[in-house]
Amino acid sequence: MSWRNETCGNWSCNNSKSNKKSGFCKNHYEVYKDLIYSGMDHNEADMCVGSDDSHNYPQQCRLSKWSEGEMIKGWNPRDHCNHKMARGIGLCNKHLLMCSRHCHDTNINILEFIDTKESEVNKSVSEAENAHAEKEEVWMRQYAEKRAREEASKREETRKATEKARAREEASKREETRKAAEKERAEWASKREETRKAVEKARFDPPSEYYTDPDGIRVSGGPRVDPEIARKQKERVQELRRVQMKKESDAREMAEVQKRVDREVDLWSQSKDLLTMLRTFNHILPGFPVIQMDCSVKKAYMNALRMVHPDKIDQNASVETKATAQRVFTKLRENKP
Repeated sequence: MSWRNETCGNWSCNNSKSNKKSGFCKNHYEVYKDLIYSGMDHNEADMCVGSDDSHNYPQQCRLSKWSEGEMIKGWNPRDHCNHKMARGIGLCNKHLLMCSRHCHDTNINILEFIDTKESEVNKSVSEAENAHAEKEEVWMRQYAEKRAREEASKREETRKATEKARAREEASKREETRKAAEKERAEWASKREETRKAVEKARFDPPSEYYTDPDGIRVSGGPRVDPEIARKQKERVQELRRVQMKKESDAREMAEVQKRVDREVDLWSQSKDLLTMLRTFNHILPGFPVIQMDCSVKKAYMNALRMVHPDKIDQNASVETKATAQRVFTKLRENKP
C-alpha cells in the first residue's frame, strides 16, 4: 500500500498523509514545521502534533485578544488574527507562525511562550475591561448628576411660573375688588345726590304772593297758619339743609382723601394674613383700641368688624378716619376666616 493512502499521524485526524517523512497531513505538517522552526526537538514536535486534538473543538484562537500595542517583534500591525484554527495547540495560522519566528529569534520554548503570552493577554484584557467599567461608572454618575440638575432646573422654572401666575391672579383679584369698591362708592354718591335733590325739592318754600299777618291769618283768602307750626317747619328745613350740606362737604372731602387712604390700607394689608392684620389693627387706625388676642381668632375678627362698621363710626370723626375705617372694613371682609 502506498504511504499516501495512509492516514495522518495525528491520532484524531482522518486526513491522508501529505509528507512521508513526518507522517502528517497537510495541515498538521504546517504545524509540525512551525514547531521545528521555533527550535523544538523533532521527537517533541512529533509527539506534540500527534497528540493534539484542538482541531476537533472549534473555538477562537488563544491569542485573538492580543492588542496591537503588545505585538511581538516582526508582527505587522495590519496582520490581525483571522480566527482560523490551525491543526494544533489552539492557535490560528498567523499567530502560530509569528510565535514560531519569535521563539526562533529568541531561543524560547514555543509552548511556554504561548502559555505566558496567553496569561498576559487575559490579564491585559481584564484590566482593560475594569478600566472601561470604571469609566462607564463615572459616565453614568455624571449623567445622573446632569439629569438631577436638569430636573431641579425644571422644578425651579415650574415653581417660578406658578408663582408668577399666582401673582397675576392675585393682582387681577385686587383690581376687581378695587373696581367693585369704586362702583359701590359711585352708587352711594349717586344715591346721596338723589336724596339731596329730593330734599331740596321738598323744602318749605311758601309762595311769594302769600303772606301772613301778625296773628297768623293768611291774606288773600288762604287758610290760617299757626305761627308756631310755621316756625318749627322753618327750623326743621334749615336743620335738614345743614345736615345735607355737611354730608355733601364730607362726600367731597371723602373723595379727596379716599385714594390716599386706599393706598395706605392696601399697603398695610398686603402679604398679611388675618391674624397679623388683627394684631396690627391699631397701627392703621391709631385712635382705635387694640384688638385683644386672648380669645379665638373669629371672636377677635368680629370685634374688629364692629369697630369699623360704617354704622358704628362716630359721625363727628374726621373724614380720613371714616375713609380708613371703611377701607379696613372692606379688607377684613375679604379675609373672612
